[in-house]
Amino acid sequence: MGTQRLNDGRPVIDVMFDTKFDGWSYEEEVRVFANQDGSNTENGIEFYPFSGDFALREVILGEKCRLSIAQFRASVPSMDSLVRVIRARRAVHDFCLEEDPNAS
Repeated sequence: MGTQRLNDGRPVIDVMFDTKFDGWSYEEEVRVFANQDGSNTENGIEFYPFSGDFALREVILGEKCRLSIAQFRASVPSMDSLVRVIRARRAVHDFCLEEDPNAS
């Protein structure tokens, strides 16, 4: 079975990965798709190696992440201490995520 394409010829999977809800357009997000082949693993966590002008500035731990912020930092000892790590939660009154002020 071949790659499914839209009428304009673009692969459907590419369009799905490039699509973002307009309400989140304020995010300065960069999406990187990389193979998980085990070559970039540290303490059981797979990561994408940053280099050049591409630098990690912030990590957002979702509600389902079982690690505390301290446990996450400890699990990636090579991560720069200037990288901001926060826990997100669902906003109370809006359809969005917000920083959990009670997270540690």
